[in-house]
Amino acid sequence: MSNKKHHHEVADHQYRDSFELLFNQIEDCLYIVDIKGGIIKANKAALEKLENTHEEIVGLNVNDVLVKTMTSDITESRKQEEAANTLKNTKLV
Repeated sequence: MSNKKHHHEVADHQYRDSFELLFNQIEDCLYIVDIKGGIIKANKAALEKLENTHEEIVGLNVNDVLVKTMTSDITESRKQEEAANTLKNTKLV
């Protein structure tokens, strides 16, 4: 293997490692999709929010996944609002 080719492969590997690290450290849900909206890759935050493995989510349509995510966010928001209202309506004795 030529030195130039080896250097290129090392740089490519470092780039991929850096991308993976950044992609999975972002706390927002990130998806990489193909032209038809099929999920190719999802970051750690997305997998945790959806409670799916990478294998389960790859190939799903991103629109379906976003609906599930938004529904989950709305449900969580309503729970927090109800808890806040309960707390607000509780009188201290």
